[in-house]
Amino acid sequence: MLYLLPIPFLLLLGYLESVSSIQNQLIGIAQQRVNNIDTFIENIHKTNQSLLAYPINCDELHQQFLFDSTIRELFYVKDGEIVCSSKRGIMEKYIKSRLHNGQMRTIELLVDLISAPEITTLLIEDAKLDNPDIGILTLVSSEYLLEKLPFHTDDRLNAVLLTIHDRTLPIDAKVTESRYTVVYASHHYGYTLTLTPSWRFVGQNLTLYLFSALLLSLVLSSMALLGFLWMRHRHDLVEELKRGLRRHELFLVYQPIVASDDGTLHGYESLIRWFNPKHGFISPEHFVKVAEKSGIITRLTEYVLEQAWEDWKNMPVQTSLHLSINLPPSYLEHSDNINNLKEFASKFATLGIQLVAEITERQLLEQQGQKVLSELRQAKVHIAIDDFGIGRTALSVLQNIEFDYLKIDKCFIDTIGIDSGSTPVLNSIIDLGHRLDVDMIAEGVETQAQAEYLKKLDVGYQQGYLHSRPMDIGSVVDQLNKTVE
Repeated sequence: MLYLLPIPFLLLLGYLESVSSIQNQLIGIAQQRVNNIDTFIENIHKTNQSLLAYPINCDELHQQFLFDSTIRELFYVKDGEIVCSSKRGIMEKYIKSRLHNGQMRTIELLVDLISAPEITTLLIEDAKLDNPDIGILTLVSSEYLLEKLPFHTDDRLNAVLLTIHDRTLPIDAKVTESRYTVVYASHHYGYTLTLTPSWRFVGQNLTLYLFSALLLSLVLSSMALLGFLWMRHRHDLVEELKRGLRRHELFLVYQPIVASDDGTLHGYESLIRWFNPKHGFISPEHFVKVAEKSGIITRLTEYVLEQAWEDWKNMPVQTSLHLSINLPPSYLEHSDNINNLKEFASKFATLGIQLVAEITERQLLEQQGQKVLSELRQAKVHIAIDDFGIGRTALSVLQNIEFDYLKIDKCFIDTIGIDSGSTPVLNSIIDLGHRLDVDMIAEGVETQAQAEYLKKLDVGYQQGYLHSRPMDIGSVVDQLNKTVE
């Protein structure tokens, strides 16, 4: 049950993500509302300063603001006395004792109305720029201000609190701080907004993120389980392969290589196969990759060489027969393996069989690999570049090495007779082979049209189901006997 361990952790992660998401959403709401309130306050200050820039006529002030829904009342103050009101007209009310140091200033405050102490609203105060004894007091409509702090119409919010200098609005707002509470301050004016989400909003987010976390947990758990089963299967397959090598469950089949011009037998490519008593036939593409990743590919290659010798050692001496062996990239990295290959080449030579090492293009990219190829050719081992055209060989590398065969991959042969952009590539590969003066072997030839096309372009040898499927050593013996007859 180890694969279930991520569930508690991911549920906790989902919970933390939900908290973060709720807070981020609340910050977005608070930011939008602070921007709106900042703009509103800024406009009030600009209006106040605009009025102070000119002599104020009380009647005009009264007419201008009497029906303004955003302004409860605007007072013109001079030498510590209210001399004009937008609502009541000319006044004489001494308020110097209520002013800061008896003078006007530019500030925002929450105040209680003298005429209605139960009402708290926003006061915006502005002094004349060149005379602090003159200024304007603007009382914002509390109803309008509360519209800037809506939470009754927003089901995401339980409460919104405006705080200025330790005074709050609305005064009856109940804010129970929790891990979800967000406090956002204005960057321009001295107030903050405190937002508390509704439990419905919290519940929706928690449900969403916990469900997502649970779903992710199930996905990861399933992936972990599949990974565990795959690793166990791979480990089991590695052990099975080791036992298979010891028990000689693996065997070789041989696919003929024939001359394009007359179909005469040129040689064989040896191919490894595995019949496991428990799993039946296992694809080489599968177990060869497992062998490479598990580090037993060298043992598998040695097995192929040994098995090939066992199959052929009692054969009559041949007349220049080609026998190719596929070598993985790592095999030629060790001198012991190279010497082993040379020994087998010598033994096969006594039977008139030319051993050919089929290598991939990747092995040509390193200078050490190129040096090894030269050493093998000096030891009478022929070299074939396998699957040419699908690797990464640079043409500059090809002109610096010597090899004997260029094997053209089946994917290019398949384009013959089809309207395909790859056919010109095939023609270029064939032309390159002629220019390099090496023999070419076309792999995967399946139709007579392909065979004729390759013959026409002077590709020397062919290999594929058109000519023969891979055969066991008994069938090879029969074929060789018929050839002699």
